[in-house]
Amino acid sequence: MKHPSRKMSGCMHPMMEKMRQERMGPWKNGENQSTTAEMEYGSAELKALFSDWLLQLEEEVVLLAGKENKISAEKMMAEFKLSRESAEFILQKLVRQGRITINEERSV
Repeated sequence: MKHPSRKMSGCMHPMMEKMRQERMGPWKNGENQSTTAEMEYGSAELKALFSDWLLQLEEEVVLLAGKENKISAEKMMAEFKLSRESAEFILQKLVRQGRITINEERSV
C-alpha cells in the first residue's frame, strides 16, 4: 500500500528524470554545445529545483516514518525508487536534524 503523500513524489520523480535528460541534452560526443552562460544559468535553476524537491522528499520521509519516527533505507528505496546511497544520505541528514531514527532491520 502506497503512503498518501506518495502522490506528490510520484510527480516529482518523472520531473527529475526529465530535468536530467534536459541537462545532459547539450552533451554529444563529449562536446558541450551550450555556452558557459547558459550552463551557469541552468545550473543555478536546477540547483534550486533540486533543493525544493529534496526538501519535499524529506517531508514525505518523515510522514512515512510515522509516529515512531523510524524508517529503514530499504523502505525508502522501495517507496521512493531511490538508490541505497541516496536513501542513506537523506536518512543521515534527517537523523542529524533529530527528525527521525533509522530502523536497522534489513530485508532479506
